[in-house]
Amino acid sequence: MGEELFVEFNPATDNTTLRVSNLKSLTLYEVQTVNNWEIILTFIVREPDEVYVTGGASGEVHYGYPGPATWTAVSFEPFTLIITR
Repeated sequence: MGEELFVEFNPATDNTTLRVSNLKSLTLYEVQTVNNWEIILTFIVREPDEVYVTGGASGEVHYGYPGPATWTAVSFEPFTLIITR
């Protein structure tokens, strides 16, 4: 473990920026955007492993238009992804 996969997604643009290290167990195959706030990551499994997964999101939250807005950040509970063949 200790390898990192980083995907940065900005729903205000059509761009998805990928910074990917070569994970020995996974290859990032595809990133799909579903709407302005969701992505689907598809991987190809290369070998069994355990990958520690963390994640988070940050962005501007609007409370009506043109109403007030604030910047916020959240993270989800880390988990271990067990990869088997």
